[in-house]
Amino acid sequence: MRPVLAACLLLVLSGCFQSSSVLTVRSDGTATLRDEVTLSGMALMAIGQSDDPAFNASESEARAAAMGGGARLRSFEAREDGYTAIYDIDDVGGLTLGPPAGSPGEAEELSVSFDFDAGDPAVLRILVPKPAPSKSTSSAESEENGEDEMGAQMLGMMRSMIGDARLTMAVEVEGEVIDSNAAARDGGHVTILDLPFMAILDAMEENPALAESASSPASRMAEMNAIEGVVISTPGTTRIRFR
Repeated sequence: MRPVLAACLLLVLSGCFQSSSVLTVRSDGTATLRDEVTLSGMALMAIGQSDDPAFNASESEARAAAMGGGARLRSFEAREDGYTAIYDIDDVGGLTLGPPAGSPGEAEELSVSFDFDAGDPAVLRILVPKPAPSKSTSSAESEENGEDEMGAQMLGMMRSMIGDARLTMAVEVEGEVIDSNAAARDGGHVTILDLPFMAILDAMEENPALAESASSPASRMAEMNAIEGVVISTPGTTRIRFR
C-alpha cells in the first residue's frame, strides 16, 4: 500500500485521536516526558460501549521499561477521552523515544534516540535513524496495479472520519539555548514530528501524486515536509547546546 495513504488509514482504523509527547531535558541529563492522548470520533464511541476501563497504567509502565535511560512512570491520569502519563528519566543519553502507548500500528516505528554531554554548555543530540529501504521497483509497480480507485475511495472515507487527528513529538530544554542546528525550533522547543493528518489529506487531494510511492524514502520525506504544518525530522543528528 502506498505509504502516505497507509499511514492515514491507520489513523482511521484506530479512531480519531490526538497524541502528543514532549520530552523536557535538563542540563544534568535528567528529563521528564509527558504523554497526552485524546480520543474522539469512532474510538471514543467504542470505548463508551465497553464496561472495562479504556485506559490503564500497564501499557505506560511497559513503555517506561522499553525506553531505557532509567525511565519510570511517575503518574498516570485516565480521563473519559484519553490519558496523561508523566515519566521521570535518569539519563536522557540512554533513551529511545517513540509515540505514546496506544498509538496505531506502524506509528510505533517512528522513534529517535539521544546522546548527551554534560557541561557548560550541555550538549543534547537527537539521533534520527534512516528510514527502511523502499521496495524494489517491480514490487512497487505490482502493488500499485488496481490501487488508483482504492486510493480515491480511501481519501473520501478518511476525510469524513479522520477529524482533527494529529501525532506530535517534541523536545524542550530547560535553560538558555546557545546554538542549535534544529530545523524546526522555537526557542528551546524542537519539533521532531508533527503530522496533522487533515492537512496531509488536503495536500493529497490537491496533488494526487503525493499518495503514490516515491522513488526513495528521502523523496517521500521531502514531499511530506513540503506540506504546510508537517514536520518530519530528516535522518541525522540534531544538536542543541544549552545552559
